[in-house]
Amino acid sequence: MISQDSLYYINRANSTWMIQPIIVLNDLLKTDVSYSIIQQIITTAFELPKKDYTSSIIGSKILIANKNDSNYYIINAENNYVEEINISLNKTKSLKVRYSGLQIFNEKKYPKNLSVTTPEGSFHLDIKYSNIVSSKKEKTIFNIPKSYNESK
Repeated sequence: MISQDSLYYINRANSTWMIQPIIVLNDLLKTDVSYSIIQQIITTAFELPKKDYTSSIIGSKILIANKNDSNYYIINAENNYVEEINISLNKTKSLKVRYSGLQIFNEKKYPKNLSVTTPEGSFHLDIKYSNIVSSKKEKTIFNIPKSYNESK
């Protein structure tokens, strides 16, 4: 679970948990990452550039590159969804975001899997979207079972 100021993590495979300030991501990536960027990555809610971009067709993919930075987007033209994004965080750091699989919920397309990496391999995150729920206001509960140990 991610909030604007904290990361909450439960590893059910080894019965451990962790709560850290969100700035721990900045330490891992060695650059500033905003909550807004994290939210856009997880929710696939990126806005493609509307001007100052180039586009090209490569097989069944469309490559859209922003002229103002090194961000680019690879679109699956057959199924009309974003497969990959390169997000420039600063002049030397970027994130590669890959979405795979396709599931439809409420007539919208969502990925089944998300992978986020840095080009130099210092950070890697995989998320599997197993349950999508919409239009429900629900408080996310982060309960740590008493038998779990805190991760360091």
